[in-house]
Amino acid sequence: MSEKTNSSLVIYRTKTNPRAFTLIETIMVLTMFSIVAAGLAGALISGLRLWQRAKSTDFSYYEDIFAFERMAKEMRQSFGLKEIPFSGDLQKVTFPSISGTTIKQMTYWFDPMDGSFYRGEVDLKDILSGEEDLKYPEKKLGEFKEFKLSYFYYDKDKKDFFWTEKWESANGIFKALKIEAKDSNNREHVKTIFIPVS
Repeated sequence: MSEKTNSSLVIYRTKTNPRAFTLIETIMVLTMFSIVAAGLAGALISGLRLWQRAKSTDFSYYEDIFAFERMAKEMRQSFGLKEIPFSGDLQKVTFPSISGTTIKQMTYWFDPMDGSFYRGEVDLKDILSGEEDLKYPEKKLGEFKEFKLSYFYYDKDKKDFFWTEKWESANGIFKALKIEAKDSNNREHVKTIFIPVS
């Protein structure tokens, strides 16, 4: 009797091809493959969108911002020096600054004839020796349709702060400089640079 019970519990399997995959294995492989494909497709689509955005970006706007940031950095490193006074008008500003280990006269100006914004520098030793005109390298930083500088100062007589369009070297150091510019795409740039030593 026990033999009959044992024989009834035996599960008979049909012979299958040992080289074939079962349905479960095939579904698992397809699921993993679709997950990997979806991840790769997402990365590819994101990359294409980023490339299109970079391709359509106008980098001249960021170059203008970089030029003003460089000017701001050099103005924040300025200090009072009799040989290189602070001076400026609507389109040009001159001030002393430290560049590396050298004291230099920095000049930024706008040329309305070609619409270009320039930067020039002269070493203090060249100014003291009288050779400042011989060594005045200039670098074009950007192009603008409109450009204006104004200077922020404290009037001791009126006991108030004001903006002016011209700064004389006899006035000392202005408190801040405001740059207002409009580029060729009519985008406005406004930046105010405060001078720590003022």
